[in-house]
Amino acid sequence: MDKEKLSGLDKAAILLSILPEDKNVKIFKHLKQTDLEKIIKRLLTLESPDKETLKKVIEDAYKEISEAAPLRLLPENLRKILEKALPPEKVKELFDGLLLAEQGKAIFNELEKLPSKVVANLIKNEHPSRCYIHKK
Repeated sequence: MDKEKLSGLDKAAILLSILPEDKNVKIFKHLKQTDLEKIIKRLLTLESPDKETLKKVIEDAYKEISEAAPLRLLPENLRKILEKALPPEKVKELFDGLLLAEQGKAIFNELEKLPSKVVANLIKNEHPSRCYIHKK
């Protein structure tokens, strides 16, 4: 097997062929039907890679992963993870509180972009106890 001419599909198949079964199950659950069919066909026709090819594929994968920016977990993915780890009421409490806090921060971030006169107009009819503004 020529390690310099491997396609992305070849590399994926080689990596999947060395992973434990339970890891493959998790990966396969997230693949689209067409991608799953392609990878299965490639796995069934894959020649056994020599040690050098295997080493190159693993090194390439490591390089790609180490150079990638960390991915931000989307709220729905984070919720799924937390639901598996915590009781439902704790997940709701955490999520509701954190989402409200983030929404509040977003509002203030937008307010910071506005000219002072516009902000003053927005709050002129509010009670003073509700209008505490901390100047940086």
